[in-house]
Amino acid sequence: MVKKYAAVGAVLVAVVLVMAFYPTEERKIRKLLRDTAGWASKEGGENPVAIAARSKKANRFFAPEVDLAVEKIGLERSLSVDDVERGYLVLMRQKTVFKVKLADVGIEITGDEAASAEATVLVESEGGGGEGLSNVNEVAFGLHKGEEGWRISGIRVREVLER
Repeated sequence: MVKKYAAVGAVLVAVVLVMAFYPTEERKIRKLLRDTAGWASKEGGENPVAIAARSKKANRFFAPEVDLAVEKIGLERSLSVDDVERGYLVLMRQKTVFKVKLADVGIEITGDEAASAEATVLVESEGGGGEGLSNVNEVAFGLHKGEEGWRISGIRVREVLER
């Protein structure tokens, strides 16, 4: 009888572990967004060579073409992953600290190779002169699944009216 309960308990634990850690598409996207926020963040005192090397990792997070829209300033354009790398380098040169945090991430799989996500994004930064900036935006992400996995193919930034 004890062996029966032990076997049932082991099966239940295995099922729970598989359900908790099996890499579903939603978990893969959530990890991509979390890793992208980590990639975009910078702590003070980082070596410029290390930043340049990290910029080359943009293709791990972004599709070859990314549609960018910033509603507050009326900007809409398409960027190549090379443009993302260059923009990252310029931003990191100007900022001594740059932190990106995601909250309230919602993900919807819209097809076999397409998904969308929305998140509240908090950006905190300090420039070379010590001036600080904190900004909260609602960001919608378009995602595409290719041979290498999920990549960000669109970003739409909407300013949050209440903080």
